[in-house]
Amino acid sequence: MKDISRHQATIEECGYEVVGQFALPESSWWENFYSPLAQRLEMYEMPWDDEEARAVLSMVQGEIDIYRRYSSCYGYVFFLLRRRS
Repeated sequence: MKDISRHQATIEECGYEVVGQFALPESSWWENFYSPLAQRLEMYEMPWDDEEARAVLSMVQGEIDIYRRYSSCYGYVFFLLRRRS
């Protein structure tokens, strides 16, 4: 992961300029992704005989937990670029 200024430097090194940019707000992640995902996980909280299924559910729960703890440290930024002339 890089901070925004490092991404902008890479963009410029590749011959583009940033026309615009925006970051997805934390609320978008909670309301549209992690909260519904957590609700679905609750449906599956039962004893599983399938180790692979347990591992997947654990991994998904781990991702939710990481975002809950560290969402202020990372996110998604989208850049609108134009090739420099």
